[in-house]
Amino acid sequence: MLITMKLAAHIRDDIRKCMAIHAMQKMYRRPQMKQKDLFQFLEDIFHGNKKTGIVSQVFQVVNGLPPFHLLYNKQTEVLVNTGDENLCATSLILKKDLIQSEAVIMAGRDITTTILENTSYTKPMLMKGRKLYSDAQSALKNIRKALAVLKDLKEVSFVDGEMVLKSGVSEDEVKVLLLDQMFVVLKGKTALDEKYEEKEEVAETVFVDANEQEKENVVVALQRPLDISEIGKSQN
Repeated sequence: MLITMKLAAHIRDDIRKCMAIHAMQKMYRRPQMKQKDLFQFLEDIFHGNKKTGIVSQVFQVVNGLPPFHLLYNKQTEVLVNTGDENLCATSLILKKDLIQSEAVIMAGRDITTTILENTSYTKPMLMKGRKLYSDAQSALKNIRKALAVLKDLKEVSFVDGEMVLKSGVSEDEVKVLLLDQMFVVLKGKTALDEKYEEKEEVAETVFVDANEQEKENVVVALQRPLDISEIGKSQN
């Protein structure tokens, strides 16, 4: 049975974190900025800037444009059957394995410009650069936890930094396992959370003290879609 719903606040926030960390990777390719300039830069990327020709991330997400098309599955529905040709409509449905739910969340209907660009459902206040920066840091912490979780999955092993799938295990199965385990971690199960938090703190120190080449590696990783076959390389 299909379940339709208003976009839950935590799903909206997770989508915005995804947008924020993609905006942050653009910052690393620019000259050093003052904090206020960084916040303004993130706002321009998120909301768009007609003067500089920046297309807003909000527009990209609502319309399923790259790189945010990876958030969705396409669903085609036949509206009119004329015999020779069918009149069809294509919808973009948020991937269910990303939200751990059977809810049908549709771009343009549930994921809209108004919902994404405002801080809350009750206050018409646009997202600010400071909040986007905070969201990006939160997303980066989760990425590091995901890398740690992946290394602990018994379905995979790492040889010379390369991830190797166990016999009979597909890449899609590993992705599902990783998402399931991350769902448990982010729900706050104490033992798991403490285990991966410790690994995260070590990674945080490396990131803060990173040199320009290490920053460049982060940029390259964030520019392309998540490919779990590449993740092991970042663990060395």
